[in-house]
Amino acid sequence: MPGYPDSHLGDSRGPASLRRILVLAPIVIAVLWIGFYWFTTRVFPISESWPDGKVKFAGYVRRTGIESYKRHGHWIFNHPNGRKAAEGYYELGEKTGEWRYWDAAGKPTSQPALPDL
Repeated sequence: MPGYPDSHLGDSRGPASLRRILVLAPIVIAVLWIGFYWFTTRVFPISESWPDGKVKFAGYVRRTGIESYKRHGHWIFNHPNGRKAAEGYYELGEKTGEWRYWDAAGKPTSQPALPDL
């Protein structure tokens, strides 16, 4: 408003505020959507890496209670050299369907090559 000492500062509801809203709105919407999805499905992705940074395993876990989770859905396990070791599906912590296994050289095998499979 003209006549006030700080009138040269401009309107605080101008382009800067609009930019802030345009940046924050998608982030807030994404966080709310992920929270809603996790709460309603109780399933979320998880992965772990070997010490050198290569993926050890990746899959999904399902919340079955307070701080209780079980493997659920598609899982992939890798050897320390980065090659795929196993691939298959879990249903509430139990292996289901066909599982495929590979040795450290990448050749198909009939038995798991890693002890934690």
